[in-house]
Amino acid sequence: MASKHLSAGQVTSLLPAGDRLVEERSAALFKGADLEVMRIVLRKDHSLSEHQVAGKITIQCLQGSIELFVQEGATRMDQGDFLHLRGGGERHSVRAIEHSSLLVTICLVAKVMAIKP
Repeated sequence: MASKHLSAGQVTSLLPAGDRLVEERSAALFKGADLEVMRIVLRKDHSLSEHQVAGKITIQCLQGSIELFVQEGATRMDQGDFLHLRGGGERHSVRAIEHSSLLVTICLVAKVMAIKP
């Protein structure tokens, strides 16, 4: 996801792309010290292999349907569905049941620095 992040105050649409979704690409929308926001586009039957991040994650299905796999099992998400995953490196993977677009936020775990008096 080497795309340029949005500038502060720059507007982008997250509305469903309809039939144009197959032409869309994933995009990193914002990354700060403690938060990252991405729009993930997956074609039908494509997957994100199992991975993990240290911080908490939210996923909103903007269009399509996916299957999210976590240790406890699989969960289907359809357009408009929202969920969050625990932090601490919960392993997960995603498979697109149909062409899909997701809004993903990651709370980045910042190192706590001791302040000397």
